[in-house]
Amino acid sequence: MLPSILYKYRSFEKYTILGLINNSYWLPKPYNLNDPFDVQIKPIHQAISQTEFVSELEAFLVTQRNINNVDFQYQNVDSLYENGQPSKILRENVKSFSRSVEQIANEIGVFSLSEINTNSTMWSHYGDEHRGICIGYRSSDLLPLSGASSQTRIAPVTYKPQEELLRNAYLLYVHSNMGADIQMLVDYVLNLFAQKSDDWQYEKEWRLLVPNMGGKVIECEESIIQTITFGLRTTVETKKTVKELLHSEVQYYQMVRHPIYLGLIAEPMSETSEYWYSSAEC
Repeated sequence: MLPSILYKYRSFEKYTILGLINNSYWLPKPYNLNDPFDVQIKPIHQAISQTEFVSELEAFLVTQRNINNVDFQYQNVDSLYENGQPSKILRENVKSFSRSVEQIANEIGVFSLSEINTNSTMWSHYGDEHRGICIGYRSSDLLPLSGASSQTRIAPVTYKPQEELLRNAYLLYVHSNMGADIQMLVDYVLNLFAQKSDDWQYEKEWRLLVPNMGGKVIECEESIIQTITFGLRTTVETKKTVKELLHSEVQYYQMVRHPIYLGLIAEPMSETSEYWYSSAEC
């Protein structure tokens, strides 16, 4: 189930300020993301055996029961292999398919968010070492107001061992119905974008995925920002500036150390909270 609020950890700099002023966010393209092994899909052209090809095709057809007539160019899989190796036609088809995958992938906008605002590692990595802020967006208002494809989605990231993240061009080709349907191909690429190595599982990530809108700034309803959480080291000046920029209905929180174990708690801030006048920690 989609959480009512999704969080974005940010350093407090000019683009963060512009986003607060304009109720907007930037949709990065894949190459703008921090992990080079993440959504930068570059299919690997390592041939697979005919037996594996057929096995993967059968597995795909089982999962696509609603497809009564798969648009497969050749009635006989044997024609795709010669002497146990991919034929010239298959190799060319897979190369063309790979180019299409990369073209689609490179134009997708990817907005990464989290279910939680209390993760110390994310505060360190994305929140300017606890000096920044964490913006809580109303998740139902995140979809672009206009211009977005019907295939736009907000999806939870599925975490898998790296060896289970498919990047083999031949396997991708099979699992996307041989690239026969462009909408299915876009859907397949979007599904790939919602998968990540289990090294990142602690982030509890959700992704807004928007075809053909990568690199654009998306403006939203004023009420989209529901909460602001300040880091342990966020300065008084930053807090006051943020409050001046936003509407009065925003709920503010201060990160503080958990009193018992090694962790963080988001403590609600009232109008008279002491944290408006001091940092939680220097």
